[in-house]
Amino acid sequence: MPSGKVHDKVSFALLPLVAGGSYYITNDIKQTGILSVSYIFSALMFSGDLDIRSKQTNRWKFLKFIWIPYKKMFRHRSKFTHGVVLGTIVRVLYLTAVIIGFLILGNLFSNFIFGKEVVDIKMFIENSKNIIIENSQIVLTIFIGLMIGSLSHSLTDFLHSAFRR
Repeated sequence: MPSGKVHDKVSFALLPLVAGGSYYITNDIKQTGILSVSYIFSALMFSGDLDIRSKQTNRWKFLKFIWIPYKKMFRHRSKFTHGVVLGTIVRVLYLTAVIIGFLILGNLFSNFIFGKEVVDIKMFIENSKNIIIENSQIVLTIFIGLMIGSLSHSLTDFLHSAFRR
């Protein structure tokens, strides 16, 4: 398996190709920027290696504990972590569940201390759903960027393993 440094170098080396390809296809600088930022976020912090002790996990600093259940749920390099589409979907859903879990815990704490909830979870989910629908092209662009970052990671792993054999 390539080191985190190798993954980072490959990710940064491919960034101009990703951005250039995006601009060539869309002719839209805003979409290209969104896709490029999503790609580099995916490559550096949201890769398939969140299921092991890795450079990507360590980049979450004091929040890296949120990935502990993820590590326990999935075997390294499974289709749920390294699958380009499925792995990305799983990580997005997992992170969404963690955020909602934090909101619920925050409400419990607030309810205990102040006697009232801070966030209406149902309203938060409904508003989030509406924002996603209203901005579906941006959301799709972000998701494609995340998948390209995942593809870069998984392809680097695959090629590294193939050359070692």
